[in-house]
Amino acid sequence: MTNENNIPNAINDAFIRILENLSDQAVLGLSKNEPKFMRGHRNIIANVGVVRNQLKLSLKKDGYLSPALNFFLCAHGLSRDIVVVLSEKVIEQCFEDMAVYFGESDFLAAMLLDKRSAVSDLAKAFISKWDGVDSGDDLKKLSFIQLQARLNPFISLIAPFVDDSVEKIKPQHTADKEIKLKLDKSNRKLKTLEHDYSQLEKRFNRETKNHQAETILQTREIDRLKAEQITTKTNMDELKTQLSEAKEKIVGLEGEETLKIQAGVDLAIKSTLREWLPPLIELDVALKQPGTKDILASAKTVLLEQQAVDRKYGNIVLIEEMIEARRSMLKEINTAQRNALRPLPALMVVAADLEKEINALEVKIERTRIVSEAVGSLLGKINSANNIQELSAVRDFIQQSSFFGMINSLDLSMLYRETNIKAGLLYDQSLLIDDATIQPADRGFFSLFFALERGKEFILMIDGHNTLFELHEIFGEFYENGHPALRARSELEERLKRSLSKSAADAILYFDSPTQNEVTLSDCLRVKYSGGHGEHRADNAILKDIAYYKNLKDSKLCCIVTKDRDLAKQAIQLGSYAVDPEELALLL
Repeated sequence: MTNENNIPNAINDAFIRILENLSDQAVLGLSKNEPKFMRGHRNIIANVGVVRNQLKLSLKKDGYLSPALNFFLCAHGLSRDIVVVLSEKVIEQCFEDMAVYFGESDFLAAMLLDKRSAVSDLAKAFISKWDGVDSGDDLKKLSFIQLQARLNPFISLIAPFVDDSVEKIKPQHTADKEIKLKLDKSNRKLKTLEHDYSQLEKRFNRETKNHQAETILQTREIDRLKAEQITTKTNMDELKTQLSEAKEKIVGLEGEETLKIQAGVDLAIKSTLREWLPPLIELDVALKQPGTKDILASAKTVLLEQQAVDRKYGNIVLIEEMIEARRSMLKEINTAQRNALRPLPALMVVAADLEKEINALEVKIERTRIVSEAVGSLLGKINSANNIQELSAVRDFIQQSSFFGMINSLDLSMLYRETNIKAGLLYDQSLLIDDATIQPADRGFFSLFFALERGKEFILMIDGHNTLFELHEIFGEFYENGHPALRARSELEERLKRSLSKSAADAILYFDSPTQNEVTLSDCLRVKYSGGHGEHRADNAILKDIAYYKNLKDSKLCCIVTKDRDLAKQAIQLGSYAVDPEELALLL
């Protein structure tokens, strides 16, 4: 069944009717294959109602059912009323009439469950233009007549194989062996013909699709060449203009140089003084001018008055002084780190805090940030990546640099944002040539954003306090006495609920706590308090849950959000993917 959110309510009601009519034993059997619908309850009769409600909520929320549940509904639901044995071609020709005759909601639900992708695609196309209301009896009668006319060619096709001997069979007599063998032979021939037709039809569709993709690529190449031609012509015009301006400037400079030479000759002829004496006399005269010092003093006075009467200008001046003071101090700390034989760990902490304050103050006065040469080089690597493998290597380098504090948080967020934009572009390009597969070595790159954008199920584990500390720019205003306590945790929970509300995520937020507890905040977010004593209690709870999910042999992606290098390393060894808090901040 499709996992998109645009299935009409009438079709969802058709599935819900099946779920309501299932026996309790059938529901228990289903929950063994789909344990997530038990939500932590035991698999007993008393909890059957929980599974039914979870299934209904899943249908109403996003219309999603797993492959195992699709197969289950085929065996227990609509397929008993509508048995489709026709080929894809016949279904395509008679689709609208069959939908009206059998009732649109029930028929479309059955077609969505069909394992043939071509049939389910026909259902999706019909749903996009359907008003969501089943047709009346008059239209059903008309569709029955049209179905008879449309299916006559199909009946005529199988008639030569069935032979008129079938008419001789009487209900009160048992068919003899010879007739039965003949009918079996006819059925086999019919299935062979249908199979051959289906193969030809698939081959035609595949070759058509390849031709369309090739046409798209050729059209884009032509557009690219045209754009390059226009750019080249523009550059040529600009170069011609610059050349003309340069020639005019040379002519002007030659004229000025001639005048200067002539003035020098005139001065040498008219004066018998040494060459350094006239300029010296001019400087003495300038120093003796009474207005020179007065103008400087007046300018300083005017600036002070402007600063006093205009709050905006005065505040900008004060903030610029604060920035310069912090830059000077940061320079001294960096010098101490380089030259000290035994540098204190506190130097790195203070340097990071100074850098954050400088960035925050520059944002307040709207000063354009200048990225470092290293960050600019990484941006160039991101933009020049030609495939996911190259881009994945750049992202791995960025993540390793973040673990060692080599890139500040603002630059790190910018790099992750540009990396994810580039990844989406490369993935969309791969779709045009039917090469959208992702190699196992590169799945870590797509761990979070790929799952969100494509509606995939995934498990997201968040190291709560570590994330709050690293995202000081976002949650610092909610700190209590300089520490992320209850207000900061509540703000993080609310932002996660909003960001993941329309996803298929199972997000778990972990915090250290002496008492073990779990609180469900929404369908996609839970909070776990570790319990226990000592250090790394939340870390141990995260690693324990990763091992549990991997033992289930579940194919869902598993991601961990942390800046703790040791925790990330252990999680990766268990089969999870690591995500920086700055990358998660793009969602918040």
